[in-house]
Amino acid sequence: IEVTPAGDIVWRFSQADVADDRCFQFQGVKRLANGNTMVCNWCAGDVKDVAQWNGTVQVFEVAPDKQVVWTLRAWGEPDLGTGSSIQLLDQPGGWGVSA
Repeated sequence: IEVTPAGDIVWRFSQADVADDRCFQFQGVKRLANGNTMVCNWCAGDVKDVAQWNGTVQVFEVAPDKQVVWTLRAWGEPDLGTGSSIQLLDQPGGWGVSA
């Protein structure tokens, strides 16, 4: 969610907004210079059977209108594991929150 200093919720994103992908716990979140948001999807706490992680989206970019721009699923070689944090290397990011 995005909250103003006054406490008003101005943007909210949840599993209901990404029906095509399983989301578990949003961990690292970064606002990009283009206004989109990068989100890490942590599944280790909710899915105990590691075999079920395969194919789950690890990181995705979402536009302000809640359209998913792209997703990352890297469970082969290299297996990046479940997503928990983001470090932007090629562009400045705005705010960042780690839940």
